[in-house]
Amino acid sequence: MKKKIAVDMRMLEFSGIGTYLKNVLPLVIKTMENNQFFLLGDEKELSLRFDSTNVTIVNYEAPIYSLKEMFSLSEFAKKYDLLWIPHINIPILYKGKMVVTIHDVYHLAHFKQLSLMQKIYTKAIFPLIKKKCKYILTVSEFSKREIVKYVNIEDKKIAITYNGVDDIWRNIEDIEVENITNPYLIYIGNVKPHKNLKNLIIAFDTIRKKVPYDLIIIGKKDGFITGDEEVIRLSQSMNERVKFTGYIEDNKLIKIVKNADAMVFPSYYEGFGLPPLEAMACGTPVIASNAASIPEVCGDAALYFNPHDADDIAKKILAFYSDKQLQSDMREKGFKRSELFTWERCAEQTIKVIEEVLTK
Repeated sequence: MKKKIAVDMRMLEFSGIGTYLKNVLPLVIKTMENNQFFLLGDEKELSLRFDSTNVTIVNYEAPIYSLKEMFSLSEFAKKYDLLWIPHINIPILYKGKMVVTIHDVYHLAHFKQLSLMQKIYTKAIFPLIKKKCKYILTVSEFSKREIVKYVNIEDKKIAITYNGVDDIWRNIEDIEVENITNPYLIYIGNVKPHKNLKNLIIAFDTIRKKVPYDLIIIGKKDGFITGDEEVIRLSQSMNERVKFTGYIEDNKLIKIVKNADAMVFPSYYEGFGLPPLEAMACGTPVIASNAASIPEVCGDAALYFNPHDADDIAKKILAFYSDKQLQSDMREKGFKRSELFTWERCAEQTIKVIEEVLTK
């Protein structure tokens, strides 16, 4: 019998969760063709991307984390056999079958760093997730352990569905990047403190006269370093050696990553960490933090440092720069490592969970 599966799609254009939805959902829809999917979100946006016969677009635009969302989505979703929420923002009054994807529990692991409103929301929502969700999907063994630790959810209710690398990152032709002439390292990250941009810039400042690299930072400068006077001072003192690009569209981003000498990924806390794998897939070596899920995902293909130690970050960048054989070995290992992570495998594991919940 055909089941009605609703998916909250309002975060389709968000960076991490949006990438997840854009890649895994079309595969789930295609494989589960005997079921009807109801995609809840911006009708115009969704209609441009999804046109399968087993897809119905439902306009639903309540703001994320709003009171309207908490209550109206509960009523909105009553007609469906299953509701899939790709983030922690579940409807609090919904009583039907529900699957949630928790990418990480940063809000619990770093609770003291949250604003008052974030603390209130976090304290309220995770007990409800534990109570209401039939199954939880997560993206790494690290995140699974963190969920068990902080939310006290049974291990058997959590399924690991590793993210994948989109094929557009593989087999890219050698291409030049406009307006970039010097060799460079690349950093990709958002505005959150746990991304650890500060220590990277401190490290780069200590070695910039010893390496030919510029440091290209893909992320919004406005708000990104506002309020951190040390980061502002350091980046400004390095003139043109540190460049903030702001937001970059995917087609240009791929070119910049492909042509980088290396990606530096200094994050303290990641549920998965997709940018290093994408870099590896196009032949760019990765110098990365040894924290959280990053070693689990990157395996033996990255050169690791202690993210809390700017001197260690600097030391590993210098070691990379001075060793051509190391660079070559990292590229080869990176290609192989990235091939282990596919969206097809993520979709297969996701479908198993959805089918199990539907049949219970």
